[in-house]
Amino acid sequence: MVVVRSLLLIISRASRDHIQMKSHFLVVFFIVSLLCSPALTASDVNLLIKLLRNISTLTGEFTQIIVDEEGQELENSQGFFDIARPSKMAWKITTPLEQQIISDGELLWLYDPDLDQVIVESAKLSFNKSPIALFTSDLSLISKRYKVESKSTDSHLNFVLTPNDSSSMFDEIRVNFVNELPRSIDLLDRFNHKTTIFFDKVELNTVITDSTFNFIPPPNIDIVNNVR
Repeated sequence: MVVVRSLLLIISRASRDHIQMKSHFLVVFFIVSLLCSPALTASDVNLLIKLLRNISTLTGEFTQIIVDEEGQELENSQGFFDIARPSKMAWKITTPLEQQIISDGELLWLYDPDLDQVIVESAKLSFNKSPIALFTSDLSLISKRYKVESKSTDSHLNFVLTPNDSSSMFDEIRVNFVNELPRSIDLLDRFNHKTTIFFDKVELNTVITDSTFNFIPPPNIDIVNNVR
């Protein structure tokens, strides 16, 4: 589940036969430009929180690209997503291989049809390690977990988040908004690999049914339950 892992680092990078958390959604899954000022200000954090507070649900399509330290492309995948607070998500990769990450707020399922396997994790613990928590979790935690700096140009708002935790899998997260809509997230990890998630056809605060976030395992698949 290579793509699945890069998201959970956004919520996701794993081998085909093993899922290993980094974090992102997502992504989140979290991009775009350097900051005009190196100083951290409370207004930077407040501006990011204000933008995120306006998001109760988020739907759209994504393209996820991973490159190494030399800029060589390692992965390229596409799919669509539905996200809702708190901690609910359906992240479905359609290309190049079908994979799914589904969370109902309590449990998180990582499903790989090609392997006939689903891995079950605690949604809370998984999102706590992932930048996708920006769109799913308690916004008051942002200032505790990250140093936030921002730069605005016309309709663009760019944020650079530096984790306060030295053990974080990411050195830097960049989030880009255009016209107050999230458009991309960059994740720079310790190995100088960069994961970029581009969002397209984004819609805010649409009604998403609870069934979107339910996962019923197909018959005769291997279930790995990591919930304790």
